[in-house]
Amino acid sequence: MDFHYDGSKILDYLYVGGEHIPSQDALAETFNITHIVNTTVKDYYPHHPVSRGDYCQLFLLDALSEELSETKMETAFQMIDRARAGGHACLVHCRNGMSRSTSVVIAYLMRHFKMPLLEAFNFVRERRPCTSPNPSFMRQLAAFERAWLGVSGNTLDVDHYADDRFASIRDLAVGPGRGGEEEEVVEDEEEEEEEEEEGRLAGLEVGEEDSSGGWDVGCPLSGEEGQGWAEGEGEEEVSKR
Repeated sequence: MDFHYDGSKILDYLYVGGEHIPSQDALAETFNITHIVNTTVKDYYPHHPVSRGDYCQLFLLDALSEELSETKMETAFQMIDRARAGGHACLVHCRNGMSRSTSVVIAYLMRHFKMPLLEAFNFVRERRPCTSPNPSFMRQLAAFERAWLGVSGNTLDVDHYADDRFASIRDLAVGPGRGGEEEEVVEDEEEEEEEEEEGRLAGLEVGEEDSSGGWDVGCPLSGEEGQGWAEGEGEEEVSKR
């Protein structure tokens, strides 16, 4: 079977992508996806090939004024974990799989694997290069990092990110002369810490190239989600439906 979809495999049980969802056979039989988290304000359920109990909607606008509430994040996390517990996978999607859905997935990695923000962002972006939460979402993820990891500063320079969402990870790392979020200089990890990190991530499967013929094809090349944030394009998206 040959499928074309702009989704990307992040973990064995977690995918992220856009709004065009494959058929039930493609999802369940080929990709083992039985659960869906729709992060948008549009209800895709009638067209989604999963049962109502395995589908949730977060009603997020891709706008600078939108809040990534912990309640909504926990709702998504529970759906992801439910799929994982059943030996299946969950798809988290938005319109183009760039901002809303990737923000939820980054938050999941931070919450459940205690990944620092910079590491979680890099983990997702390596598997989905168009990953680019809007600047407000990134600032909120930075707040989650401080709260969930119990640190006083951040690992990612949110100001630099706001200026260049596709800057290199090296450039986004908080370091000398950079004022991300009151973070001190990021030092090289000690050997013992590296071993601990390797053990913590031992259970993570990378989003390697999928052999099913077209699922992990990358990201949309046009119509980028996130254009016009200052104007609140989330509302514009609603008006088009």
